[in-house]
Amino acid sequence: MPRYDFECQVCHAAFEIQASLSQYMNLMKEKKIECVKCGSTKVARVFSPPGLSSSSNRGGGCCPGGQCGCG
Repeated sequence: MPRYDFECQVCHAAFEIQASLSQYMNLMKEKKIECVKCGSTKVARVFSPPGLSSSSNRGGGCCPGGQCGCG
């Protein structure tokens, strides 16, 4: 099932949801996506390169895992 990355526009928390495309479209249409930290519905979709979601790039910086020392 696809994952969609978001950032809260109020508290700036990053989170992701798993939903089918039709579920995702319905959630967006009805503005039912809420921040997991503060509950705000003011969220923005964050686009990442394929295969890199917010949960798989834990180290931050310019490379996965922060192995290059830049993160």
